[in-house]
Amino acid sequence: MPKTLPRDRRLLQALSEANLPAEFRYRVFLQGIRLDLYCPEARLAVQLEGPRRSPRTQLTEDSVRELGDLGILLLRLPESRIDTHLREVVATLRKLCEERTGRRDR
Repeated sequence: MPKTLPRDRRLLQALSEANLPAEFRYRVFLQGIRLDLYCPEARLAVQLEGPRRSPRTQLTEDSVRELGDLGILLLRLPESRIDTHLREVVATLRKLCEERTGRRDR
């Protein structure tokens, strides 16, 4: 994967190549809340966190609680993990998706 792609797009590309049980969607706004990635089938949201991200794009604790009330698990990932541990990040997301959708490797 080229390093020139933004980190969230590189993660999305890696997730699509991993043949996950549901498609991750890029930058979905859920009830006015900005999420980097969202998997509706697994009800899993991913928020990428980094030092240069604007605080207004980050979720508040109230927003996290609201997501939990909707049954959506929020996973906060440091952006730097995508550069250094992309395979492990994708493996973790795959495992979470499979657990939350009740699916296993085919």
